[in-house]
Amino acid sequence: MADYYATGAVSVSNGGTTVTGSGVVWSTVQAGDTLELAGQRVTIAAAPVSPYTSLTLAVAWTGTTQSGAPYVIRYDAPARFTAGYLATQVRELVAKAAVIEAARPSYGVVSVGSNTPPGSPVTNDMYVVGTSPTGAWSGQANNLAQWTGSAWQFTAPTGGTTAVSEATNGVYIFSGTAWNLYVAPSSFIATLMDDADADAARTTLGAFAASGVSSFGAMLIDDADAATARATLGAFAASGVSSFGATLIDDADAAAARATLGLTPTTGTSTPTPTAASGTLTTASSSLKYEKVGTRVRLTGTVTVTTAGTGVGELLCTIPFTCGSNAATSGNAREVLITGVGCVVTILGGQSYLRIARYDNATVIADSRTVLFEITYDAAS
Repeated sequence: MADYYATGAVSVSNGGTTVTGSGVVWSTVQAGDTLELAGQRVTIAAAPVSPYTSLTLAVAWTGTTQSGAPYVIRYDAPARFTAGYLATQVRELVAKAAVIEAARPSYGVVSVGSNTPPGSPVTNDMYVVGTSPTGAWSGQANNLAQWTGSAWQFTAPTGGTTAVSEATNGVYIFSGTAWNLYVAPSSFIATLMDDADADAARTTLGAFAASGVSSFGAMLIDDADAATARATLGAFAASGVSSFGATLIDDADAAAARATLGLTPTTGTSTPTPTAASGTLTTASSSLKYEKVGTRVRLTGTVTVTTAGTGVGELLCTIPFTCGSNAATSGNAREVLITGVGCVVTILGGQSYLRIARYDNATVIADSRTVLFEITYDAAS
């Protein structure tokens, strides 16, 4: 353990004996320790009590009034250097090391995200502290808190640390800045994960069948040039080439062949103003790009919420072509930041807008959030 404490800031009035802390937990301070502030050192009269955010000086503060000032509490009370006290410290360090070792590689916790310490904690119970903790957990946002039987012991997680909640049976992974619920891939996504290449993925997705391209036409689409396309067509010469196939033979290049097949893409951009599923966004914008081949539309873009206002839930954004009457279409979305949340984007049949939602069903809307998405769907025409 360090021989001092300097987290947060303090305030004290000239002539006063009460020191108030901000962002502090003085649970380890003892009577006789020393407060070092504004060039002066004053002895602390008594050990602080819960919630450990104020202390009493042995003599009145003779310096100028301080507000939100940096400080240091030196752990130099005479009682700290007795043989009994040092033995207790050693036992606590050994116990802490044993707790951490036993918890690897994943922590079992009572709950994730609570900001208020339980009133009657059970010895050895562990919690993942929320982002706005209070009381004895103040200043310990996102840390692991374990009750030793007499005090709270805190452990800072590292990126990749996992915790399993007894309350929800959910598995949470710490990204380095936040705890995120792990969501297993859907059965549909799982069917794509073992596809060896793009051809196999297209077969799984039924991409050509959905857009009306025959298996024969599909053989031509990935040909690099007209010569390759003609070679592909030549394979059918023995059995006779149809009049449709003949229209491809004199095409000068791949672009002309795609035009004959009706596969020349239409591209463009749009910048619709996003809305919220509930409430009103104060400031939001989008930048969309699309490529349309037949009725198949590939849509990519970003949706940015500058100021969320009262908006919560899903983000809604108008699309350039109304979705056909088929079932819901889904795609991928993720916050632009590397530690961003995972999302899903959907378009329901017959609708002219898309929905962006978080995988854990929490609101995706927040100030200064940009979500990148990609989705492919069939337009109504």
